[in-house]
Amino acid sequence: MKRTAQINAERHFWQEMKQNWQASQSRAQCGIGATSIDYQPTDNSILFKWSEYRRVKKTYHERIKIPSTIKVISFKKLVMMPNGYVQAGTQKFYSSTYHKQYKMKVQFAWGGFYVADN
Repeated sequence: MKRTAQINAERHFWQEMKQNWQASQSRAQCGIGATSIDYQPTDNSILFKWSEYRRVKKTYHERIKIPSTIKVISFKKLVMMPNGYVQAGTQKFYSSTYHKQYKMKVQFAWGGFYVADN
């Protein structure tokens, strides 16, 4: 993969993470339910999973493929509660494109997350 394609793939991954995080916040604000956010090593992806109750419980998910240039160093399962609360923590990734470790720092409650490099 050429460097430009690697850069674009990584940028796209972080954009998708942000979009799915914001969608989870919106679902919480509407009282739809909790969203679990977990790393899936079998297919190298991040899975956002939630349920809605309308007469019958239905489960939905959004899977974000992690580019081959990003390695997950550590990722503890997160749960965004129906009230928007998320336990603070740090998820760690390594980019072989930039040769940097990235920390996805999750803030309490509605704070969301931000990505910092070392």
